[in-house]
Amino acid sequence: MKEFWAWITLFLAQVSVCPTSAFIGFDQPSLEGLPLEPLPLRKQQVSDDVVHSKIYSAFDEYNKELEDYNHLGALIAWNISINMTPQILDENEQYTITKNIWNNHWCSELLKVYHDQQFGHSSYPWDMSHLRQLYLICRGPRFTSYQLSNILTVLSSLQELYNSQICIRSLHGKCMRMEPDLNRFMENTRDESKLREAWISWHQTVGTKVKPLYSSLVRMLNTGAKQAGYKDMGQCWREETEIGELRQLVTRLYADVKYLYTLLHSFVRHKLEKFYGIRFHQGLIPSHLLGNMWAQKWDSLIDIVWTEPDYYQNDRNGKQPKRKASGSSASSTLVNKILPPNATVIDMVKEAENFFVSMGFPTLPKSFWKNSYFQEEEKEQHVVNRENGNENKRKANSRNCHGSAADMFGRLENNERDYRMMMCAQVNDEDLITIHHEVGHIMYFMAYADQPTIFQEGANSAFHESVGDSITYDLRQHEDESQWIKSLLKTGLAKLPQIGFGLLMDLWRWEVFENPNRVLQWNDVWWEMNEQFLGITKPFPGYNTKDGLDAAGKFHIIDNIPYVRYFLASFLQLQFYEAMCKATEDWDGNLHTCRLKGSKPAGAVLWNMMEKGTSRHWTEILEETTGTQKIDSSPLLKYFEPLRLWLEQEIRRLNLTVGW
Repeated sequence: MKEFWAWITLFLAQVSVCPTSAFIGFDQPSLEGLPLEPLPLRKQQVSDDVVHSKIYSAFDEYNKELEDYNHLGALIAWNISINMTPQILDENEQYTITKNIWNNHWCSELLKVYHDQQFGHSSYPWDMSHLRQLYLICRGPRFTSYQLSNILTVLSSLQELYNSQICIRSLHGKCMRMEPDLNRFMENTRDESKLREAWISWHQTVGTKVKPLYSSLVRMLNTGAKQAGYKDMGQCWREETEIGELRQLVTRLYADVKYLYTLLHSFVRHKLEKFYGIRFHQGLIPSHLLGNMWAQKWDSLIDIVWTEPDYYQNDRNGKQPKRKASGSSASSTLVNKILPPNATVIDMVKEAENFFVSMGFPTLPKSFWKNSYFQEEEKEQHVVNRENGNENKRKANSRNCHGSAADMFGRLENNERDYRMMMCAQVNDEDLITIHHEVGHIMYFMAYADQPTIFQEGANSAFHESVGDSITYDLRQHEDESQWIKSLLKTGLAKLPQIGFGLLMDLWRWEVFENPNRVLQWNDVWWEMNEQFLGITKPFPGYNTKDGLDAAGKFHIIDNIPYVRYFLASFLQLQFYEAMCKATEDWDGNLHTCRLKGSKPAGAVLWNMMEKGTSRHWTEILEETTGTQKIDSSPLLKYFEPLRLWLEQEIRRLNLTVGW
């Protein structure tokens, strides 16, 4: 990795040693008990041992202070998820601004040392760990306190809009939030008009209000990126992956899997046209019919797409499939196979823990069970009947229901580390998979806990998103051939659309960051990319795209979370899975017969990868784990090979047109 370290050296040489005051801005808040400025290293004639000791001490001090900041930030973020109040938002603003000032001080001081004639790299060779820490400390955008305050105000407004309710007229005025209610509605409803109304109501209500706010956010983010020497915020985001030619890589990976996705798309299109009695224009599938508000995963359509007698009742008579009640384990194949009868959400979390423990991982700390929440909290809401104007009270959830895991960067009274999970789960297959994904994050937290704080991250963000999913392929295994094809199809419905969606999410935002003045065209570009990469279109041809911002219907747009990590994770998770399979005893080389549960050698492969955190470049860690430095589509294509052959056979039998 000499080229990479040479690049870091060049990066550090080009970073300006700016006066700290340049990044303080208009306000200088302080948080009691937290340091604001690092102590500069004194210039004096000293030996190499003293220089070595002082450099180590400086980075040790930074990491100790960073842990304090991260702990406070995690507590604030958790409280926002529990109940977003003006007070906690003010605390978050004060914290974020103060941490920004503190980190910029450290970057400035450490860069001075790096360029110093006595302590610097030209006189004393810095080791790779310190070079990497300095790079991680100083990379990214730079904002004044005033700019950060404005950004946080906009983000809180966006999040408030996302958490608002919409009322569906055809459901007698029932009001729902996006997560979990609307999402479950889109998964389980089979009435085209109701799906269309819910989809349009959500996107027009949120998108129209979000658009001016998001436009101002883009400009503010670009300002911070340019102040740090980047062209725009998209370039800044791409740097986080530490992939030099990211655009070329994602284009190649998408091209590798496009044929397989196109087969799936054509088969699903045929089934949906038959089910709804609608002929889709130009082979493009309307977005609202794909069992997900964002059309990114289609596994909830398995009752329509899989046509064996156990899923169709009297199919020869053209009757519709019988849909099980939302959240019912009666329609959940994995739940029925893995969990005991009458299992609860807690049982699902314990099952995920047991899977990792069987592979040699530690148990979750007791505090995890005390401090996490896994189900909805009911509170009263007001529901308006639009026909008569009457207002009724009903129970509703006020918590953030977007499933996530949290490293609190703190220790409890018994010196136990504090890890948490938030989710509003039900007993079904999708939530079982999501829980394994989130527990995977927590295992990653535990694995790299002994690294310096700055290295307590995934090798890159895509690694973190891959761990939990990599072991879920074991859950989907079946001995019976017909059940295996059905399971592969359901997995393909969940995984393959996510690849194109994960790509277009950030291709669109990179375009937006590069063209912040083309606000009126943003929505048109969004739908052009949906057609290009996913073969998906608007709910109906006359749908107005000018006034809204349909991309903002997705949480990660509102919360300003880069998404290309999920695209890359689609490939990495199967590379990790294959690497673990190779470590198991008596593996025959077939990914479909691999069993990870109970294999401690397989667990060691994953743990050894995770415990390094981001202390080294991801290509080094990937090569040690999988034998290659490249993110590769081969394991994914190998895993889905039986599905490809089956889809080709079905498409020939049904004489379907492939593509759009």
